[in-house]
Order: sequence, then structure tokens, then C-alpha cells
Amino acid sequence: MLHVVSSDPTLTPVEPEDIIRTKVGSTVYEIAILDARIVNALAVCAALARQGIRVILVGAPDDDVWAEEALDAGARGIVLRTARTDSILQAIRVVRDGGLWACRRWLNARVLRSATMKIKPMKAWPTSSLSRREREVLHYAATGIRNKQLADQLAISEATVKAHLTHIFKKLGVGGRAELAAVYHDMQSSSDRRRQEAR
Repeated sequence: MLHVVSSDPTLTPVEPEDIIRTKVGSTVYEIAILDARIVNALAVCAALARQGIRVILVGAPDDDVWAEEALDAGARGIVLRTARTDSILQAIRVVRDGGLWACRRWLNARVLRSATMKIKPMKAWPTSSLSRREREVLHYAATGIRNKQLADQLAISEATVKAHLTHIFKKLGVGGRAELAAVYHDMQSSSDRRRQEAR
């Protein structure tokens, strides 16, 4: 590990050997490189994270449940055991700059879980406040298509799409597209349940 870290002049290994000191502007950050295979790796990760040390777990298994637990323990980076050596340096740089380094599916699951936890119950969604056009934009935006595609689909400009989305976010009290998609699917599920109950 030391030879990987010492290949980057912006990183300085310090005691203990798995802690790296790195500087961004005038701020010094400490990053711990922790072998995910050690006993109680996630407990050690949580203890370091509580001290304000950014933890990167290396040699990690390709396991969705384990990754969720690692992120819950405060890991800022997860490098798979099958990853190339240069992935460790990339992870260090991303974590140093305030980002998270992990498989995309884990990060996506994390964002969706976070958004879902903040969602209000269905009865609290003021959908009647949406205009017909805003409902159309909501429908398409919830499928995950980009603003350009959405604009083409509805024959409006991207600026108009952004304006509609801003109004929708405000009216529904959501913070972004991930939460908006969860709201939409929540509304659809409730609507389907009501139709089934009416039969």
C-alpha cells in the first residue's frame, strides 16, 4: 500500500502506516486506508469515521448488503478486491476532494434509499396543485429521461422543462429528481391500489 501512496506527491503517509495525510488549500485531511478483510473492519471504520477520519475500505467484496453496511459505518470509499491498483489512488483523490468512491449501483441504491426515507405519506402530496403540463413533466421526469429528451417529447424548450421542474419540486416539497421519481411511483402505487379496491 505504501508504494501506491508514495507514487502521488500530494499524499503523505503518516503513523500508523494506513493513515494518509493530504492537503486541500490550507486544510489538512486524514484518510485511513483500511483492509476490508480484517476482523471487525466495519467497526474499525465506524470508530475512525467518528474521529473525523475519511475511511477507504480496500479489498472489499462485491456484496450489496456488505457495501450498504460499510456506507452506514461511515466509509467514504469502497475499492473492490478485484479492482486495479490505480483505483486506490483514484479513490483517495475523490475522497480527499469530498466525494464518495464506490460502485455506481451502491451509490444509486444509497441515494434512492435516502430519498425514500424522506418521502411524506401519499395523503400529504398536494398533487392537485400541479397544472396539466406539470403533471406531464412529472410523468416523463420520473422515468429518468434527461431534460433535452423531455423537452423534445413535449415540444418545449429545455429552459421551460427546468422551470416546470422547479415549480414541481417546490409544490411537492421534494429536493430533486431521485425524490421526485419516488414520489411519482408512490402516487402510481396508491392509484393502482385504489383502482383495485374499487373493483
